[in-house]
Amino acid sequence: MITTLLLTTSLLLAQQSPARKAQPMEKETAPAPRASLVLAHLAPTAPTVSVWVNGTEVTKRLAYGATALANVATDKPARIELRAADKTVFSTSARLQGGFFALPVFGTASKVTAEAMEIKPVSGKAVIQIFHAADADPVRIVMDGSPWGSKNPLAYGNFHQEALAPGKHMIAIQRADKTIASKEFDLKAGTCTSFFAVSNNGQIEIRSASHIPVSP
Repeated sequence: MITTLLLTTSLLLAQQSPARKAQPMEKETAPAPRASLVLAHLAPTAPTVSVWVNGTEVTKRLAYGATALANVATDKPARIELRAADKTVFSTSARLQGGFFALPVFGTASKVTAEAMEIKPVSGKAVIQIFHAADADPVRIVMDGSPWGSKNPLAYGNFHQEALAPGKHMIAIQRADKTIASKEFDLKAGTCTSFFAVSNNGQIEIRSASHIPVSP
């Protein structure tokens, strides 16, 4: 009798209670794709600059011969600005698309420019870039004792990019068949290393940015 009464009461309450609506599941927002940037100031007479991407400062006081690494969101076209003394001296737009890019700064005291250059990875190899930023005269690039690159001699403001086997290598800069700067380095597969020929107190030296991981 008691059991029958309890069961009847439960059924009546269930009929009277409004059915609960299913709550919609919150959609997970996918993280915005990101791009790695190798920033390099390669203009001897240009002012020190800060680099801004889409309104965010990614590096401060980038002076001639200095490099920096930045990681930026690329869910929309990137607006890249160079600022000197809190004033925009150059701006451009670029589609970075979540990849790997070098951003060299060139120009003069009155006109500064920059261009995003894609770093194209190669499976099982290391990518190397070299930029001529020392002075107006072309230089010859020698890699492991042999002329290297399709742009050889390399003119000021130009660069060459190529994939090499991992391991130790020797890069040299020559003029009139005379080596004026050299650097030994160890490459790792799946990385990119950028080299810059820059002037330092009248002498040319080779500087490099840190290895950044890249993958096909």
